[in-house]
Amino acid sequence: MLLLPRPARHACRLGLFCTRDFDRFEWMGCISEPDNRNGVLFPEKFGGRYVRLDRPNVGWGDKGDIWVSFSPNLIHWGGSRCVIARDDFRWCSHKIGPGAVPIRTDDGWLTIFHGVRTQCAQHYVYQLGVILLDLEDPSKVVAKSERAILVPQRDYELTGQTPSVVFTNAAIAEPDGTVKIYYGAADSVQCVAFSTIRELLVACRNQ
Repeated sequence: MLLLPRPARHACRLGLFCTRDFDRFEWMGCISEPDNRNGVLFPEKFGGRYVRLDRPNVGWGDKGDIWVSFSPNLIHWGGSRCVIARDDFRWCSHKIGPGAVPIRTDDGWLTIFHGVRTQCAQHYVYQLGVILLDLEDPSKVVAKSERAILVPQRDYELTGQTPSVVFTNAAIAEPDGTVKIYYGAADSVQCVAFSTIRELLVACRNQ
């Protein structure tokens, strides 16, 4: 019997660039295992370590949960563990992943993420949800939304390069408590939705 080598598979990985002026960038290398995506860095350190959320896929499949990892230097990462699983939600049982940088509040870290469910013949629907992580331990979930906070409904969210997609890219908290949620729609246009810190906290506690 002749055994042939298995062809190498190319998959997404998290990478790191260094810049001092946002004009020139130095490539620092890959900083995750293969097939890991949606890396989001917390805006402050925990116990002197950098912390990120990411979404490693399971067994080369297109499924995954949200994980947390720690690093002393942004290059070497470890201590990885699952923060929250896709099976913890009824509305996104296929896969979930971080999107926006977590927002610090007095109650915890507001973290807006995307969740995917399948409909009909493997038709994916991307929606947004929100969880609240502990201020001192970002691997601990304090509260989570039982329902999606943003679903594809508008024509530009339902029709495009990838139909039925809202995918968060960033969330900016303003001094007055307003939160601007930037998201891609149908992988074709960039949009912004408006909420407030209070509304998102209420959504996390399902009130």
